[in-house]
Amino acid sequence: MAEARSGQEDTKPAATESTKEDTAASSEGGLDMEELLVHIKGLKFQHPEYGTARIHREIQALGGVYEKLNQQKLRKIMKKHGLLSSQLEEDNRKAGVIQMYTVGDASKPHVHAKLPPEAQAQNENQGTEPEGGRWLPVELGVPGDRSGTKMHQAVIKMRRDVAKRDDPSATAAVPGAMICKVQVAIGAPEDSPMLLYDKDRRKQTFLHPDMPGFAEVRAQVLKCTAEQGPEVGAKGPKAFFYAKQTRQTGKQFLLINVQEPAPWQTW
Repeated sequence: MAEARSGQEDTKPAATESTKEDTAASSEGGLDMEELLVHIKGLKFQHPEYGTARIHREIQALGGVYEKLNQQKLRKIMKKHGLLSSQLEEDNRKAGVIQMYTVGDASKPHVHAKLPPEAQAQNENQGTEPEGGRWLPVELGVPGDRSGTKMHQAVIKMRRDVAKRDDPSATAAVPGAMICKVQVAIGAPEDSPMLLYDKDRRKQTFLHPDMPGFAEVRAQVLKCTAEQGPEVGAKGPKAFFYAKQTRQTGKQFLLINVQEPAPWQTW
């Protein structure tokens, strides 16, 4: 019987080194593995040329618990989840991701992923729904700085009061939609990125000038801010939009209604 028990114990799968590393990373200092992967994927999406060292610097620059993340540990996590450059190139080739070069920003290559089929279908059908409007796909987790240089120095101040799940101001009257805020830094140039986030900061991304619909969203932000009067405008341009979430393996998108802004919120 002792031998049988011993045999059974021997058949138990041993924890792999990468699993141990992931567990340590997800628990050390309160670091959340899912959140870390979102940041990594966002950086790799906008900067496929970034190596592990640059990704590590960008992650550490987020501050807080990320400052303690070791580069070797980060590399193991990226390797396990297929986020190293060589792995991503092969995955992108198989998935049909289009590589494009844009004028400006030193003509760096940016990757523009095809919108997931379910998002395309949803976007095409939005105009027939009761709320109407035109819906723009926006990828979550896109970083504010994609050039390696610092952004406009004006600070976007976000209140840190976390929304309760049953808070009516955090949800929308449009079926299946939520309300998100798009905010511009005070005094920022017209081509500065705009921050988009929901009330509890679970969904966050930056809109950049080379993204489709940027000018239209910015125009709505300025219009809505002006309608609220100079007191609101002095705190920085902002506006609220209906948004619906859609996803594909490894990528998450928001569809935002750029034609019909959501009611003004207090957060």
